[in-house]
Amino acid sequence: MRSRFHGSKRVRKASSFEKYLNKTKQFVQNIDKIILLKSVLFVVLFALFLVLFITVYGNYKLKSEFERSVLEFANLNSETAFEIDNITLYSSASATASSDGNGRIDISQFTDISFTVKNLKNKKIEEFSIVDISFSTLPELGTPTLTYKNPLEFGKLTNFDVASCENINFEVLNYDKDIDYSKPYVLNNLSNPITLEYINQNVKSNFGLQTSTTSRSYDGRLLKEANVNLSNIACRLSFHILILTSDGQSYNGKVIIDIPLKQENASIYDGSILETNNVNIYPFYRIK
Repeated sequence: MRSRFHGSKRVRKASSFEKYLNKTKQFVQNIDKIILLKSVLFVVLFALFLVLFITVYGNYKLKSEFERSVLEFANLNSETAFEIDNITLYSSASATASSDGNGRIDISQFTDISFTVKNLKNKKIEEFSIVDISFSTLPELGTPTLTYKNPLEFGKLTNFDVASCENINFEVLNYDKDIDYSKPYVLNNLSNPITLEYINQNVKSNFGLQTSTTSRSYDGRLLKEANVNLSNIACRLSFHILILTSDGQSYNGKVIIDIPLKQENASIYDGSILETNNVNIYPFYRIK
């Protein structure tokens, strides 16, 4: 008689101890997953907290530094020590013989600049300089530059070949005797005017003069004769004035100048124009 269990596997019933081991193993695995999940969550939350803390602290630090700098600036500038009242501008043109000869000329436009820095607190000056010379609006014709101007030659162009520069350093003098006016200078009480010259070199090169003209003035009328459009030589320049006093205080003032080429009823085509203004003059502020 064949057994009815022939050809089948007998399933052994797990013992109580084996069941306990399986439950323990499953419990440990579940704990590991929970711990891992909590660890990842903790790292993410910590990273978010760290980013938030750095952002808040950074903003607080920036705000504190800004408030401190504003307060320091206000304390340094509780009184005005220097100021520019107005600026005198004289615009014209002139020319020199072209290098190739044949009676041709190279025409340059120039503007002489004069101003006085008022020494309101009668401070003694140790250093004076014009720095950060720049041209925010460049003329389409010519090569612009700003340089020191001999005050004895104000109103006429004598140097047609001036190298471009970013700074002009003035020698500070203690007295007004034996001055070499060809070099930048300033008296230590700022009692003398500061003279500069804007030159736009070679606005028109190799210009042939009309031989039929019996007399000619070498001034702004040359621009008209050479058909130079004033809009093509328009220029805006700026510079900073740095002053160091004998007590170690430093001051900075900014000036912006639109080169005058025409007025309501006149223009540089008439020969020259003279203009006095106080626009685009920024107050001096103490920097240390």
